Amino acid sequence: MNMKAAAIPQPPARSRHLAATKSQPAFRAIARPLIDIVVPALNEEKILQKSIMTLDEYMAKHLPYRYQITIADNGSQDKTLAIAKNLAENHRSVRGFYWRDKGV
Repeated sequence: MNMKAAAIPQPPARSRHLAATKSQPAFRAIARPLIDIVVPALNEEKILQKSIMTLDEYMAKHLPYRYQITIADNGSQDKTLAIAKNLAENHRSVRGFYWRDKGV
């Protein structure tokens, strides 16, 4: 899988913010916003581990923001859920979500 790095702006400095006035409230830049990448999965046992690890390595190397990867299992009948749980237990940037009511 070949991925090219997208142009990702650097996060704003923590000290940059606009002062509040009566006519305009203060807006503060978020020093390190959290990006949540949701990966839908249905019966992906053959590729899930490698896909998530590749994504995690890429994000850690190229993204200047905090991030988490959420695996959204939509009622898989194979070992997808077990693999997702294992990834979530062993990698702090990964979490899992199981949705048993497909299509709801």
